[in-house]
Amino acid sequence: MLETYADVLLKAFSDHGLQPCDAINRDERYKVLRVKGMFSCANKHGQSNPWTSHHAWLKVDLHKLKVSRRWEQKCKVCKTSRAPFVLKTDFEQAVRKMMLSVLEQRLGISCKVDKALLASNEPDKQHVTGLCEKCRWGMCNCTGRGANPEGGARPESDSLSLELGSMSMWRSKWADPMGPIQQHLPTRAQRESNAIVFNGVMRALRDYDANMYVDFLEGGSRGKGTDLDCSDLDIVVFVSNFQPNRQAVRCSLQAVAKILTTSDHLELAARIDVHARSLGFKCVGVNGHRVACDLLLGGRDDEGERRNDPIVLTTMPANVASLSSPSFNHLQTRYFKGGRTQFRSLCRMAKLWVRDGTSLEQCSGASYTLELIMLQAWLEASQHERNKCARRGQRQPYQGLFQRFLRLIVDMRSEACILIDEYYNHNDVPEDIMSLRPLVLSLSNPVNNVVPGEGWIQQLSEAAETELNTLDN
Repeated sequence: MLETYADVLLKAFSDHGLQPCDAINRDERYKVLRVKGMFSCANKHGQSNPWTSHHAWLKVDLHKLKVSRRWEQKCKVCKTSRAPFVLKTDFEQAVRKMMLSVLEQRLGISCKVDKALLASNEPDKQHVTGLCEKCRWGMCNCTGRGANPEGGARPESDSLSLELGSMSMWRSKWADPMGPIQQHLPTRAQRESNAIVFNGVMRALRDYDANMYVDFLEGGSRGKGTDLDCSDLDIVVFVSNFQPNRQAVRCSLQAVAKILTTSDHLELAARIDVHARSLGFKCVGVNGHRVACDLLLGGRDDEGERRNDPIVLTTMPANVASLSSPSFNHLQTRYFKGGRTQFRSLCRMAKLWVRDGTSLEQCSGASYTLELIMLQAWLEASQHERNKCARRGQRQPYQGLFQRFLRLIVDMRSEACILIDEYYNHNDVPEDIMSLRPLVLSLSNPVNNVVPGEGWIQQLSEAAETELNTLDN
């Protein structure tokens, strides 16, 4: 049976073009799977008293590609400990789900990794915590109904089940009165599809010329960890000898489109559209799920490192700076991913409010604008306000910060501007850019005003004012 386990693991890695994990990196090397296991006691009553549990546990070694541990359960009659027997089909199902976290870790893309990867969500009436080794013989509960089965902090997704209580946006007809944001997070199928498409793009380009396509980054809201179930997949491809002029960028994009079109690593749902500074296309993921993708090109500095000084963009003509800006996307991605979970939850809340709680149309730059306004609200808030969001059992923990966000939007009608001085300061921004109103500058580009337009801000301000009035009443 152990040979079968190894074969399944080897095939899973091979299907994604991955090599076994490094022996030194323990975080990636070992994974814990929750599977359906069958148990049978060796004593005389064993044949008449077998049992099945949907909470059998295996630890797999992804360096040696083997099962290194099987947690035991005790017979209810004689209390003898027995290891589980797992059918190949059940093990394959668990491994397929495990490969999502493995693939996301290898690709370096944003993820909410569940340490316990479920093979089944079926009720388990035969599971007794006092007879389960994973429950430490009754000290905890490995089903997740009590303490976290892996110990330590709970997965990020748990903190996203945000009840907004009496906030008007949740009382309106478009959402359940107590609906959590978790309902609008990407599903497992969407996450898996995104990872497969990202990996397919990377494999296609590296197989063609690994010296030309040197690095890959998941950008946009998915890269920052503020994505919803409707978010696109944004991919930045770092090209050696990157030339930020329209003709060179367009030629490079056309070359990438040709490679992706002929690659066996992707299943395109339609033809690839070549735009001035990006590619737009849709791919087929798992279970026929369609993934909308935007691909941009970026470059590295003379030493081959990712660029870290966006002030250089202020020295370029506007059209050149626009083409060079994807080279700095890793700065905003790193900043958002390094922030607190509660801040990213607030960003999701803001986008969900605009998407489903207002009549504003979706437009380019709107999502990033909302994230930056929320970032400004978060930075202006006191430490007490921020910590309140993290307290379990706190009544309406996010409402104060969300109201601060709404007031910022209303203030933007009075010539206010938002500039986060993380990678540059006010003195670095050209005067003609600083004079623009409304102004929300990109976190990693001091010459990019991300506001979709004055008309959009006007409508957003009116919606925010209406929301505030409702909350105050």
